[in-house]
Amino acid sequence: MTLDWWTVALQILNFLVLVWLLQRFLYRPARRVIEERRARARAALAEARKLQEEAAAKEADLEERARALEAERRKLREALRSELEAERARLLEAAREKARAILARAREDLGEERRRSLEELRGELAGLAAGLARRMLEELRGPLLDELFFTRLERHLAALPETERRELLGDAGAQGAELRLVTASTIEERRRRDWRNRLERIFGTGLTLHFAEDPGLLAGVELDLPYTRLRFTLAAQLERARQEMATADVGTDA
Repeated sequence: MTLDWWTVALQILNFLVLVWLLQRFLYRPARRVIEERRARARAALAEARKLQEEAAAKEADLEERARALEAERRKLREALRSELEAERARLLEAAREKARAILARAREDLGEERRRSLEELRGELAGLAAGLARRMLEELRGPLLDELFFTRLERHLAALPETERRELLGDAGAQGAELRLVTASTIEERRRRDWRNRLERIFGTGLTLHFAEDPGLLAGVELDLPYTRLRFTLAAQLERARQEMATADVGTDA
C-alpha cells in the first residue's frame, strides 16, 4: 500500500481551510456575542447593586425621619397633655371657689329657690369653663392634634375584640362598608391615604371611606359607622367636662 502525498496534502489543506472558516465565521462571532452578554450582565449587576444601595440609604433616612417625627410627636403630646391638665385643674378650682362663695350666700335661701339658684350656678360655671377652654384650645388645633385623636381612635378600635369590630361594620362587612370620617379642618391627601390604610389594617380591605369637615369639632375626628358614631374630639371632651361640672356635687356646709 502506497501513500498518496497529494491526497494527504489536500486533506490537510481542507482541514486548515475548515479551521479558518470556523474560526472566522463561528468561533469569533460566538465569542463576541458571549462577551457582549457578559458585559451586559456585569452592567446590570452593577446597576442592581447601585439601586440596592440607594434603596437602603433611603430606607435608613426614612427610618431616621420617622424616629425624629415620633419623638417630636411624643414631646408635643406630653406638653399638650400637661397644659390641658393644668388648665383643667385651674378652671375646676376656680369654678369650685366661685361655687363655694355663692353657696355661702345661698344658705340664707330656703326650699326651691335655693335649689334653683344652685342649678343655675352650676350651669353658668360649666358654660363659662367650657367657653374659656374652647377659646384657648381653638388656638392649639392643627394637624398634630388631629393625628393625636386619630391615634386614640385607632388604638380604641384595635383593642376591641374581633367580633365587636365586625359588629361595628354591620352586615356588609369590610368589603361593603361605607364609613365617614369627620374632622375640624381639611385633611391633606397624604394623611387621608395614611388614615385609610390604618383603618383597613383594623377592619380589612375594601372599605369605602368618605371625609367631611365640621369646624365645630375644634380638633380630632368623628367616625360614622353603619350603626354608631365614635367621637374623639376636643368638642366632645369639653362637652363631657361641662356636663360633669354642671352635675357635679359642689358640696354644702352644715
